Amino acid sequence: LGNCPLSIAIPFTIGTYRDPLSLVSAPHMGSLKSIHLFANALNQSQVGVLYEKLSVILRNSSIIESEYWVQGNNTAAGVSTPSKDFMLSANPTRMTVRGRFLARPNIQHVTYKCEFATTSFKQQSTIANVSCSNDGTGDPAVCDNGHGDTLSCDAPVWQQGYRAAVLTILRIVDDGTSIQSSELWQRVCLN
Repeated sequence: LGNCPLSIAIPFTIGTYRDPLSLVSAPHMGSLKSIHLFANALNQSQVGVLYEKLSVILRNSSIIESEYWVQGNNTAAGVSTPSKDFMLSANPTRMTVRGRFLARPNIQHVTYKCEFATTSFKQQSTIANVSCSNDGTGDPAVCDNGHGDTLSCDAPVWQQGYRAAVLTILRIVDDGTSIQSSELWQRVCLN
């Protein structure tokens, strides 16, 4: 913590989300391939050099770069993703998530599910539907080559009482001989 007085020291975390309304923090769930810390901000040229150097490593990882989900709000377009941040636990509720998903997953034996988890409990939705928003709020470049920008899932009846859950999008591949499940990465845009 350097020269910070202990009374105002803030824990250093990577990927922790802090909800500005409830002031609740949620730890990062998923993969971090590598982390580099720099003493100073990098300029555009330095970022480009690092990207070229490290992009090969990312391409060879198990993360599928072409499929992802995003979290955020576009107030001008009236879009929030996920579409819900609070649901009644007694009723199944449809929610949508924006991102880039295979629109014809059955051709490649791929399905998606939403998973809701606490530190001690996980619950999955039924198989999610993929579509293109076609309402002018999506990115036309996403809805090409067999991809969609909207994933809709029915959140299951939650029987864990009033508590926060972490959302994960699962990508499930069933080739007829084995079933493999992996977490879709959450694409984050930093300001």
